[in-house]
Amino acid sequence: MLDQGLHWTPKYQGPCPEAFFNSTKNNPTVFFINLFPDFRAPGNTKIGAIKDGLLSYGQCVEGLQEVLRILAPKFERTSVISWGGEAWRHMAPLAKPQTRKVGVKKNAQAYPGRLLEFAGHEYLAMSHPSMPNQVAEHLRIGFAALGLGRPMFEIRRK
Repeated sequence: MLDQGLHWTPKYQGPCPEAFFNSTKNNPTVFFINLFPDFRAPGNTKIGAIKDGLLSYGQCVEGLQEVLRILAPKFERTSVISWGGEAWRHMAPLAKPQTRKVGVKKNAQAYPGRLLEFAGHEYLAMSHPSMPNQVAEHLRIGFAALGLGRPMFEIRRK
């Protein structure tokens, strides 16, 4: 993560938790993966779903559950943060408690900071950090509940 991703994509940094950028001793370990294994280079303007081909979003959600099953015993605490509407659309039906709010932003507005459960782990869904539709209170409360600090937009304001 120090060489790619969030550290070199400033438009993503504001709505991400401080623990992603702070490397002091005893901070959480952050394992970052794409739900659907594609790569769009920084600055690529394409947004939205990837078309199912040899791999589907449903298969990727199953794969994520397997990754969590393998990783969880190795860490004191394992939590999930998803970002973007596509991840939400495919993960929300498996989350508890179920919500009637269909969109990731509508869910955040209706239940700011509420942690769901996905595959037996705490789960916070957020809008993609490149989008301007973040719900600040949702991020503030949710990141604190996960022990990840504050959103970077709060820290940089000072």
